[in-house]
Amino acid sequence: MIKLKSLIKENPDTLYYKKKTYNYRTEANRCAFLVYKDIKTNKNSLFGYSAVKKEFLSEDPAILNEINELDTGETLQYSDSSDVNRKRWAQKAIKELKHPIQNTGGGHLALENILSGLGRWDGEEFLLKGRIFEVDDNPTATPSNLDIKIESTIPSGKAIIVSFWSYDLMKLMSFKKQYEYAIKFNGYNPKEVLYEPGSKFYTYNELYGIDEPNKEPEKSTSPTPQTDGGEATKYFTIGDKVKLKGMKIFGDVLFIDGNNVTISITDTDMPTIAPIDSEKTFSYAFLEPDNKPARISLEKVIDDKTQEFVEKRGKLHSAGAALTIADKENLEREVDSLEIELKILNDLLTSGEKYYSDNVKSVADTSVKRKLHAKEKEKLDKYSLAAQAEKQYGMPIAQIRQKFRGIPLDQLIKKESLYKKYIKSMLLI
Repeated sequence: MIKLKSLIKENPDTLYYKKKTYNYRTEANRCAFLVYKDIKTNKNSLFGYSAVKKEFLSEDPAILNEINELDTGETLQYSDSSDVNRKRWAQKAIKELKHPIQNTGGGHLALENILSGLGRWDGEEFLLKGRIFEVDDNPTATPSNLDIKIESTIPSGKAIIVSFWSYDLMKLMSFKKQYEYAIKFNGYNPKEVLYEPGSKFYTYNELYGIDEPNKEPEKSTSPTPQTDGGEATKYFTIGDKVKLKGMKIFGDVLFIDGNNVTISITDTDMPTIAPIDSEKTFSYAFLEPDNKPARISLEKVIDDKTQEFVEKRGKLHSAGAALTIADKENLEREVDSLEIELKILNDLLTSGEKYYSDNVKSVADTSVKRKLHAKEKEKLDKYSLAAQAEKQYGMPIAQIRQKFRGIPLDQLIKKESLYKKYIKSMLLI
């Protein structure tokens, strides 16, 4: 199921650039592409359609041959066979892209239908989705007569923007070879286009953390460096706590080499890619200071609360008789609360939680209040039953317990009531 949050974060169907909006159904969309797991070759592969060349692009020539066969073959009709229908939808998508009413790069759904019909994709989540837009740029800078003119692959007054269905910069870097192939296939230079992973535009140099001459990089809020080990030392120092931009991956800076920063992973929501305690190297441009309060180990919190529980429970047993009724009740409540909380925290630790986060604390507090309320209600019910039993039997509760061992109070009261009714009925005869 697709979460609403994902739909909000990942939607490049409409591009907004310099106060203008461009939809993927317009001719501004020059190419739609994706990276998927090919179930025939078991490889991560690129596939897309270029409105610039009016051709499909693929890393696998066999796919292009299969597409040509479907396009030039007999028109498939609806069938009871799901395989035939998938091929029919693929054929329909091919014709819509190659013979469009508008000259656009098409939609990802068409690409999905083609891959499914060719038996290349099984419906799993795509590894990467993107589009190449050609939009109005209207540059404000006027070139000097002394500027050296270099022929560009981008039409005059236009900007080429590569938009991705992901904020995940590390994931993006994993498929650099594929999306740069798509850019080059359409006749553009990857170093001249703008990149939009999410809602922020990057030049090629900004995306990869490459120094640009005569351009001062945007200052970070990281501490001032203590060494001159490279560009990254302007932003980070050894020991800094950092996080990967747009992701919940945290770490401590181990060392810096030029533009690259090696960190030790301390927390992550992507353990398969960046396991805790592993060392990963990133361009400084992908990192930002982690200004959140230091994360507290859940194990340490459990140890501290266990010690507190043992001490207070011992005090309740050893000095309970000397306490006032109010003090004893407060101490009993604290012991009960700690016992319930420790059970919850240990369950969370077993489930994989490692830190005493705000979320963990909220879950524990809510559960403790609910269970403590239920426990106190149970105590009140018992006190009420005990008082009723003492009144009915005319003896202390301890004596009643001794006389009727193993019989719950509610049953004793019920039996006594029935007994009284029986006596009354006998007297009336």
